Amino acid sequence: MKKTFLKDCVFSAGILMCGVSSYAFFKNIADRNYPDFCKAQVVVNNDTISVLDFYQNLTHTSSGWVYNAQDKKTYNLDSLCNSQHLEEKKQQGLKQLKLQKSVDTIFVSAPDTNKTMLVFKTANADSLPAMPAFGLHNYGNIVIREFKAEHPELQQKINAFNDSHNCTFYHEFLHYKNTLNGMRSWNSYPLKFAECCWDEISVNVGQCLMQRDNYLKNGNNLQYITDRFDFYKEAIRQGKFTPQAGKISSDEASFI
Repeated sequence: MKKTFLKDCVFSAGILMCGVSSYAFFKNIADRNYPDFCKAQVVVNNDTISVLDFYQNLTHTSSGWVYNAQDKKTYNLDSLCNSQHLEEKKQQGLKQLKLQKSVDTIFVSAPDTNKTMLVFKTANADSLPAMPAFGLHNYGNIVIREFKAEHPELQQKINAFNDSHNCTFYHEFLHYKNTLNGMRSWNSYPLKFAECCWDEISVNVGQCLMQRDNYLKNGNNLQYITDRFDFYKEAIRQGKFTPQAGKISSDEASFI
């Protein structure tokens, strides 16, 4: 009986000591981190405030936690913190994009004796380390590069770089259309990787079809199908199919 009572006393004392020890332990953590916590800041609708002010302006209502902002407006905490709310706002903004187009002139010369090495310069006479992209799209802004050569013979060789042959604008325009239709919405890394691949595949198919139209409009001139789609050009040469205006055969569609 005495032994049992003694064990109970020891056990109770241990629990008590553990409680005191835990309190001291967690108080020490709180004291150590309090200064950094006070320095922390949050940004709410472009207003930067201390994290303490943020918590002091939170109110719990029947619809959840609400933040009372400095401009006297109230915001549901989900709308500030939930990434899905922010994603929806971003997509609404993307759908309002107004298309803008600009053209950069790139001057091309061939200074070597064999005329094989090309030198590219901007309108400001800045030399480029390599051939620039023919075009690009970024949030509704489409930039097209127009390549101008120093003499007509070289111009004939570089026409394939230009929109008249490469259909650069249409390629970038399809990127713009995909953006309007949710291409830049977030889901997950694996899905986004696949979607980015399909974005590029879809615009390349569209660009190929546009070059096909130019080929037909210019008397079946293969110069209007660039080396980007050399496999398609070679298939025409080999007679695998014969492109026709207003109609794409099943064999041609399957090949593309």
